[in-house]
Amino acid sequence: MQRTTARLTGDADTGADHEAIRAFMDPWLPSAEARLRDAGGSPSNRARWREIIAAARRPETDGETGPDTVALGIAARHLLRALMEAERSGPSVPEIADRVRQSIASGEYAPGSLLSAGRIAADTGCSAASVQRAELALRDLQAEDLVTVSSSNRIRVAGSKEVVDRAVQIAAWLRLLIQAGVYPPASPLPARTLLSRALVSAPPDVTSALRQLDKEKVLVCLRGTRPVVRPEPPFLVASPPEMASLLSRLGVAALPDTDLSHTGIREICHRAHSWWHSRITPHPETLHHTVRALTAAAEYLIPLAVRRYPDDPEVHATLRRAAVTALAVCSPDSDSQIWRAACLGAAVLEILNLAGDAA
Repeated sequence: MQRTTARLTGDADTGADHEAIRAFMDPWLPSAEARLRDAGGSPSNRARWREIIAAARRPETDGETGPDTVALGIAARHLLRALMEAERSGPSVPEIADRVRQSIASGEYAPGSLLSAGRIAADTGCSAASVQRAELALRDLQAEDLVTVSSSNRIRVAGSKEVVDRAVQIAAWLRLLIQAGVYPPASPLPARTLLSRALVSAPPDVTSALRQLDKEKVLVCLRGTRPVVRPEPPFLVASPPEMASLLSRLGVAALPDTDLSHTGIREICHRAHSWWHSRITPHPETLHHTVRALTAAAEYLIPLAVRRYPDDPEVHATLRRAAVTALAVCSPDSDSQIWRAACLGAAVLEILNLAGDAA
């Protein structure tokens, strides 16, 4: 196509230039028409092929006005790119739509979850050049009212997302950390700003959770001071877990062959944080894989931090928090799982900084 257009005269809309481009496109139109016939399972894909063919086809009558040379060249390129993309391996548009439809029906993609065409394409085995198949599948699902597309082109699963009281969620998680011995009785929690960063949550939500635990006689929260676990909380509290025992359990749950370079660990943490920050729902297997990779990073970094800070109780509390976060049983709710992964990523980043040059 580039060689054909390079030989054009350059004069505006000459008949010879039009004929050169059309002569190039004519042999490819039957292939495009065959793709149109095979696109029966996807209304969006059929509409795309019809549009491409209409732009590339010769006028039916001599008197019919066709596109100018520039528009005709663009139509030729669209035709070629569509045919090239159609030859790539991977699932078809209807197959991708079916997989997303099943994930919505099963609750893997909860109502209100943000979806990404690129991530869906990767999760379903499409190449990077075939993201358009996922985009077409999402258009079909939009026509079925299964997804919605905002004016800013953000794609979400249709339906109202169940409102999660973030303060209640944070309070429940802090309660679990105290029960697990991460923060023993009479020990201080991190400062509120640090706690907000560790829990990847807004400071007002963290403050509300701390007030709730104060009312329950779990914490002592005084203005201007760090929250402290009460000497006798209203529930049983385990002794602080031994680091060797935690490392042994982390080794079982860790993902083998994880990239544990400084850059590799940061990339895993960033991925978990970006899912939560953007409210993107990854495929469950992708999320599970990332949590196991973060677990491997925690297993690798914790001994390095222990060697640097052998007798620092607050550092050891951070290390225990990371291990317990990696090992705790999580709610089946996808929102809770993504938040827990983000919390684990934040903890791993803390330990990476504690390990210093040893990492």
